[in-house]
Amino acid sequence: MDQIVDLADQYIGLAERCLASARLMLEDGDLRGSVNRSYYCVFNCAQALLAHEGVGYSKHKAVISHFRKNYVHTGIFGARFSKIIGDLFDDRNISNMKGNALWRRKKSKAGTSDRCTKR
Repeated sequence: MDQIVDLADQYIGLAERCLASARLMLEDGDLRGSVNRSYYCVFNCAQALLAHEGVGYSKHKAVISHFRKNYVHTGIFGARFSKIIGDLFDDRNISNMKGNALWRRKKSKAGTSDRCTKR
C-alpha cells in the first residue's frame, strides 16, 4: 500500500510542477507550452487516481478512458472533467502537430470556451 501512495504522491508532485510551468509559460506568451503543461497537469492527476487503484496504462487514451469509465460515468467526477481532459488532450496534440501557430479563443455552443484552436 505504501508503494501505491508513494506513486500517487509522485504523480501529484508532477502535476503541481506542470501547473506551475503552465502558468509561467502563459505569462511569458508561450501558449503552446502552456497547453502542453496544462494537459500533463491534468493527466498526472488522473494517473494518481489510477495509481490508488493499482492500475497503470502506457497509452494516454487508455488512462483517459479508464478515468471516464470509473470516475465520470460513476458520478465521482462531473462530466465537465471528462471534457476538460479530452479538450486538453486534443489541444496538446494539435499544438504538437502545428507548432507555434496563431491561436484564438473558440466560442462553443454553450458560451465562451478557454480552448485554444489553430486559426
